[in-house]
Amino acid sequence: METVGFQVDDNPKKENAIEGDTKLKSIPKEMSRKKKLRKSSSSSSTTEQQNQQNQSIEQQLRNFNSILSLIPTNKIRGMVNDLADDLLKSVGPKLKLANLDPLKLPERSVEFEKQVCCKTYPGVAELKNGVCKGLSTARRHGEVGLDMQEGKAEITFSIRIGPVVVSYDSDVTLRNHVYHPTFNATTEYIDGIVSLIFNIKEGKMDMQKLKVEEIGAITVGITNMSIFYRFLVKPVVTHLIESEKKFLIEKINSDFKESIKGLAENALNVKRWLPTGIFS
Repeated sequence: METVGFQVDDNPKKENAIEGDTKLKSIPKEMSRKKKLRKSSSSSSTTEQQNQQNQSIEQQLRNFNSILSLIPTNKIRGMVNDLADDLLKSVGPKLKLANLDPLKLPERSVEFEKQVCCKTYPGVAELKNGVCKGLSTARRHGEVGLDMQEGKAEITFSIRIGPVVVSYDSDVTLRNHVYHPTFNATTEYIDGIVSLIFNIKEGKMDMQKLKVEEIGAITVGITNMSIFYRFLVKPVVTHLIESEKKFLIEKINSDFKESIKGLAENALNVKRWLPTGIFS
């Protein structure tokens, strides 16, 4: 009798396992296709939003130009004058809040020589309790200039600060004598120019420059010292005139400039100076 042999399959689900494995491999491909579709849809949506934003900006610029063309020149000049005035009115309180007016000055020493009766004597002046007052008095000086460009408006105006007074108490030693005069260096005005750029597209304003153009004559008054001896400290007066010019220019180009710059960049109500309808 012939014996027939059968091979028993120990894993009857093998075929199904292979089929399942094939399905699992196809799932990542399907997910990848869906991600690409979502990404493409998102990119398309972003592009559409960007196009809508660009169209909105272009419409704002058309509104800006068309509305400005209907406004009399003196009315436009009045608006930018108000802008400059309001900006400068905000500078004063900000400087005072930052302890920049009055501003305490550091102590310093000035060495000098003075000729008395054909003989030269060395001297030294110890300047102390120094104070600068008047930097917060900035105001507009003259009309505001307006230069319209593509999507931008440059606003330029002159400012005047003053009077500004710098005062020091002192101990002056000369010819073995010590004097205690008080020096008051005063200038009636400091003139400068400010340039702002208003970005119509973004509704933002930035400061382009601030430059000191002229400092008025500085006069130095002396108190707490006999008029007969004031000639002895004339070299100190000369030194004060030159040093205070440099000091005032430095302060205006630093702290004062930063104050205007910060106010301009954070002027959230810039649009209120503009005609109704520009940003509609």
